[in-house]
Amino acid sequence: MTKIGIELIEINKIKEKYEKSGEEFLKQYFTPLELKYCQKKTSPMQFYAGKLAAKIAVQKALAGIRPDIKVPINCIEILNNKNGRSTAKVLSSYSFNFMGSTIEISISKTDKLTTAIAMVE
Repeated sequence: MTKIGIELIEINKIKEKYEKSGEEFLKQYFTPLELKYCQKKTSPMQFYAGKLAAKIAVQKALAGIRPDIKVPINCIEILNNKNGRSTAKVLSSYSFNFMGSTIEISISKTDKLTTAIAMVE
């Protein structure tokens, strides 16, 4: 059974939340490895927005597989492999519920918007 999730985020909304809550906002949604990756970028908010869109898209797709389980955003990690391709994995005890599932994601950005799509099989 294949399920799909999609999300669109305005990058300015992420900037506004960061300006209001600072590091607490980032720590609420992103893992240490995600933070490290985005902080190295010249436009980190654009990359935070992309990763957050991907996390929400993955969350939506996972809900299609197991509607009884809502995986928290901070238990979904979006990293990049050595070729720069984004990858997703479910962390902590939630990963047990999706063993054997494959998660594919794609993220696209403009200067104002970022979108992500996730497919879980």
